[in-house]
Amino acid sequence: MVRCIPADIRVSFWLHRLLSLFDINKKIENDDLIDFFNLLNPVSTLHRVKSDEEFNRLGTLTSCSPGLLCEVFECFLSKFSILQQDEQKLFYQSIRGTVNYLLNTNKNINDVSLEVANKGGLTEVGIKTLNELFPACMDQVVENMQNKINDRSTQISITMETMKKSINKKL
Repeated sequence: MVRCIPADIRVSFWLHRLLSLFDINKKIENDDLIDFFNLLNPVSTLHRVKSDEEFNRLGTLTSCSPGLLCEVFECFLSKFSILQQDEQKLFYQSIRGTVNYLLNTNKNINDVSLEVANKGGLTEVGIKTLNELFPACMDQVVENMQNKINDRSTQISITMETMKKSINKKL
């Protein structure tokens, strides 16, 4: 069995590359796996997960991160009074440059923060404030998302149980 979570196609289409998490069991033959790779590899970066926990954690992160990050970006735009489209584009290019730098250098995200922050400067003050306040916000985000996952799991279990009872009555 192969299970796969493709990234949100609406967003990935514009990124020109999907990101797909997958896992396989021992019953998958090598030829089947090659067919799977040949099918998805031209349009998707494939990442094999090694556990249910990893599959769920990374699946939630990769499927929700575009929306979550856009909300964070919107907050930056709002708080810095960036209203004009050309100014917004500068901000987005700054984000792209930062992400490309992280990807191309393989540097630790904290090291990059230290590289760009001058001692006692604006970036250092902003980073310090984010380190103090943002983790509590993210804790709440993760907790609320996990509660939603749990609610969905409960609803699926109830639906499955109802279906089993209905099938058993017909038999």
